[in-house]
Amino acid sequence: MSGWKRLWVLISIIWALIIIAISAIVIKDTYNIPNGPLIIYRLSYKSKVFYQDLEEDEKGPAYTVTFKYEDGTTQSVRCPLFVKPIEDIDFSEHLRKMALESGKKISDHEIELFISNVSKKNSSANSAKAEYESEREKVQKENIESRKNTFLFSTIAIIVPPIVILLIGYGVAWVRKGFK
Repeated sequence: MSGWKRLWVLISIIWALIIIAISAIVIKDTYNIPNGPLIIYRLSYKSKVFYQDLEEDEKGPAYTVTFKYEDGTTQSVRCPLFVKPIEDIDFSEHLRKMALESGKKISDHEIELFISNVSKKNSSANSAKAEYESEREKVQKENIESRKNTFLFSTIAIIVPPIVILLIGYGVAWVRKGFK
């Protein structure tokens, strides 16, 4: 093997290592993307509301429902997404207990209104969760597609330039040989 071919092999190997390193960095970054903030950013405003100000222990959508005591004061209750039907949950006992602990009373009408609000917001939170999962799947598919494209581009970038340089070298040698 002549010195020029050895130089071509060395440059081709260095070129391939550079492309592989850059590709590894780009592909590695696509494994970390489907996290909460990016997905929440892509949600509609109606759905984002359920993911704002989540507590550390809250994993999914949550919402706040406010109710009034008989004396006119209000209290807010933070609710997670309920997976079982709202009708199966006994809110009245819990609300009466909260009222008793604060030394106040709550009417049956206000309990019914609270349950109605929880039912409406829970339905919306369920839709928000479905949108979140849909966006999460989209991000994952985009990441897979990005990895495929990076791999394809890297393969082409590793193979084509060295072959072009080799062909140019053979062409220059052939022309030079013609002038001798």
